[in-house]
Amino acid sequence: MTAIAKRCVVGGSGIGGLMAARVASEFFDEVILLDRDNIPESPNTRDGVPQGNHFHAILPGGLGIMSKFFPELKSELLAAGALTCAVGRDFYSYWREGVSYSLDRYNPNSFEGPQTFIQTRGLLEHVIRRNVESLANISTRYDTAMLDPLTDANRICGVRAASDGRADDIECDLCIDATGKAPRSIPWLEKLGFGRPDENVINTDFSYTSVFMKPNNWDAFDRIGFFVMRDPAGDFANRIGGVIKLEQGLWIAFLGGRFNDYPPREMHEFAAWARSLHNPIVADLIATATPVSAPSSFRFPRSIRRLFGRMEAFPDGLLPFGDAILHFNPFYGQGMSSACRQALGLHRILKSRQDAGRGLAGLAPEFFPVAHEETRAPWLYAAMSDFAAPQTTGDFPNEEAEAISMMKFLQSIVPKDADALRTLVGVATLELPLSAFTSEHWTKLRAAQTNGALPA
Repeated sequence: MTAIAKRCVVGGSGIGGLMAARVASEFFDEVILLDRDNIPESPNTRDGVPQGNHFHAILPGGLGIMSKFFPELKSELLAAGALTCAVGRDFYSYWREGVSYSLDRYNPNSFEGPQTFIQTRGLLEHVIRRNVESLANISTRYDTAMLDPLTDANRICGVRAASDGRADDIECDLCIDATGKAPRSIPWLEKLGFGRPDENVINTDFSYTSVFMKPNNWDAFDRIGFFVMRDPAGDFANRIGGVIKLEQGLWIAFLGGRFNDYPPREMHEFAAWARSLHNPIVADLIATATPVSAPSSFRFPRSIRRLFGRMEAFPDGLLPFGDAILHFNPFYGQGMSSACRQALGLHRILKSRQDAGRGLAGLAPEFFPVAHEETRAPWLYAAMSDFAAPQTTGDFPNEEAEAISMMKFLQSIVPKDADALRTLVGVATLELPLSAFTSEHWTKLRAAQTNGALPA
């Protein structure tokens, strides 16, 4: 199949950048992957991932998409020590009411949900990166910063990159900006006179501290891991914690808090803070383990969704991607899978253009509504969870009222309808888009029940 264009430059080689480079490799003669970090050769955390030393899980939806692009990924992760985890069975949470097998609401009934993997961020990125680097038409330039755009009549036609104090210009047909939460494309757009996109903002004000630990007994708790959820009626209503098993016989223990009630950054205060949770299990477990890392803390002030699709004009040759489009409270573990859903949408668009013999003109305006649709679910789920705390401020997605109503309807019929549970889990784990709630089947079923044709 003929390539759409000659060269694509991808800025940023996190999960979003790696997925974007993999997609681009099918449609360009050459892909150049840039990253400002000096990438470690082993599965270690790199400097440019501020959350690299915290808990990372791939949601089943993200894992499924990754596996389509990297068919050997699951077996490679297992061989490297990753742990399999069945949603609804192997990961649970402690609520004031008791043990729950759903993280978004109290549900004491376990179920056999889809499979995912648990591992350190360093291991996951290392395995994916190795797959990307093995592709013949992808080259990498690490320890290289992407500086400024090269332009031709308001079209991006390349980038200026710097390494070891030297800068050079790289011409390209498309620059995918996956440089993270503060993407390079925002100042570029302003400099070129396009302005900034409108934003949805949710003031989450979340902070967490994590410690890698070597336990006396790795199997001291059931299954793979758990969270202790916040207790809205307790003295410390915004505190959470958890312990999760990892590769190499390790645990990762974390504590989290919101609205100026932040967990300590020092190990000698960590255990005492854990005792303030409504369930003592985190404190009890860490008392039986030895820290093998210093505490790592990260504060996340706000979730942002950038509405690029509303801009009056957008330059050809540039495509914001991944966290550049939206990022949300990391506690919910949706960021990597959200980037995967964007990658799936981008692949569909490029494949359609390739089949039709179309080039890249107008790619960004076509991609933005697709990316928005693919990421409605994680944005809504994060918003609903964050706004459960009354101190949360910002832009609740009121436009999703119908999806929320259908979600509640499906939850009400779960005891009698296994398909309803599958749909709820599929959307929550990003295997399905949010539009699955408002499919013709569920719309007709709710209407029939509302009209009395079915028992309530």
